[in-house]
Amino acid sequence: MKIVPSVASANPLRLAYEMERLGKVSMLHIDIEDGNFVPNITFGMKTLKEIARVGSAGLDVHLMAIAPERYLNDLAANGVKSVCAQIEALPYPSQFLNKVKSHEMRAGLALNLVTPLDVLLPFTHLLDYVLLMTSEPDEAGCLWNHSSFERLRAARGMLPPSVELWADGGINGTQIKDICRCGVDGVIAGRGIWDAEDPAKRLHELEKLSADA
Repeated sequence: MKIVPSVASANPLRLAYEMERLGKVSMLHIDIEDGNFVPNITFGMKTLKEIARVGSAGLDVHLMAIAPERYLNDLAANGVKSVCAQIEALPYPSQFLNKVKSHEMRAGLALNLVTPLDVLLPFTHLLDYVLLMTSEPDEAGCLWNHSSFERLRAARGMLPPSVELWADGGINGTQIKDICRCGVDGVIAGRGIWDAEDPAKRLHELEKLSADA
């Protein structure tokens, strides 16, 4: 199971330094939050361009925004490898997925905790991956929701083997082994990495927990 650091949880005033502290990684996760679909605002295209310029990691983008299709041209131009959007923001998910694929990026859909899993069924033939949110903006720090274990197991049983399953939200070392046993292909880890004194060491520890599951 892959562990991918989420840049949104790093110190926003010291992103280049934070990325240096993390060291060389194969992938970074970037949440683009517009302040409309979710309360928070994270990065725009200028910041994403700089992250792509200074780093060597492949970029995975999660669009938590209204009208996510409008970002795709810029994401592709900056070498982004994979893109998912919240299905709740997509009136026509097939249109979004096909446009992502037309840019030769991997295409995914993300689901909030309260969204039924069966909304994915019409689109499985177009999906490279699914991202299940395991927390939500809750005024308590976006904590892990314990119903997520059952939800992840159900999603893995429903999705074709060719569709990767990812988990994102409130994940730290206490859940890693149980998440791995749900058949998840990867997790997004934010504060669980960046809040550590040594983020690179903490990432390695989480990877070891996954390998030992």
